[in-house]
Amino acid sequence: DNIHIHIATVEPHPTRNRGKRKPKTLDAIKSRVVSQILERGQEQKEINDLIRKNMVGSKKQDSSFKWRNRELKPLFLHIYNHLPEDKRQWQYSYNTLKPLRSSIDTLSEKYIQKYHAKEFEQFNKKLDQEVEVLRKAYGEGTFDKKRYEHYKQNKTDELYKRMGNAFLSEMREYDRKQTHIKKVLASSSGSKQKSYSANHLPVHVSLKKMERAFKSEYESWKNQQHYERLQKDIEQNREVERGY
Repeated sequence: DNIHIHIATVEPHPTRNRGKRKPKTLDAIKSRVVSQILERGQEQKEINDLIRKNMVGSKKQDSSFKWRNRELKPLFLHIYNHLPEDKRQWQYSYNTLKPLRSSIDTLSEKYIQKYHAKEFEQFNKKLDQEVEVLRKAYGEGTFDKKRYEHYKQNKTDELYKRMGNAFLSEMREYDRKQTHIKKVLASSSGSKQKSYSANHLPVHVSLKKMERAFKSEYESWKNQQHYERLQKDIEQNREVERGY
């Protein structure tokens, strides 16, 4: 009524040194044996796929600046504007990001609720099933409880960590583009100033040139605004057709 296994090990070449396995080692052995007996590899793979391929994988291809993501943009920019200067620290687990972690989690939660509500529900059901299987396998002893009672929370934490890093990766790309734009504008402004100084043009001629330049810049700005509105309209029409 109490099936169990005895395992004995010996040294191929006996020595006088004696030792014992640490509780951590025994715990790892027990966990590996149970995993092989239960054969839960496929079920655990499905849970991992929901995290990495379905939810996080989808976010990596979905810009926060698309029209359909407009409600995410303010929180995205709030987090971006409070990130540390050292971009190497733009990783979810860095201690320097601890004050921002709740905001990052909120951003992830909003995204998941909007686009992956069904997958998240499926994810939680599978986690509950896995916890129940592990509970039956290990029992409810004081030490054995630890093998499964935190399983669901650990997997949920993994989802938010991966999703958070997907957003942080997007923020690095956004920062790179902003830096490039600033360099181009600074270079353009510097070139105009050098050209003006070199020619030593009369004041009235210089004013005319500046007027034409401002007019050209204004027309360019209007064209850019028109283009962005047109792009937004196209994006809206596409998303209406897709059912968003």
